Amino acid sequence: MQSSPRSEIEAMYTKMANYFMDGVLDVPIEAEYTLDQIAEALPHAGREGRSGKILLTPQGALS
Repeated sequence: MQSSPRSEIEAMYTKMANYFMDGVLDVPIEAEYTLDQIAEALPHAGREGRSGKILLTPQGALS
């Protein structure tokens, strides 16, 4: 990818973003943490067998 032209990289990211928005790709979220909970978030992110992403949400919960 490093040797790909910028236009190809941008097209790939646009395609991927559209897949997420259209629901073709799904990224499960296991937990959300605010920045003041970083001490809890880091060990959680390092656990094996997680079922989804661990998000840091500086503005508060997404849901």
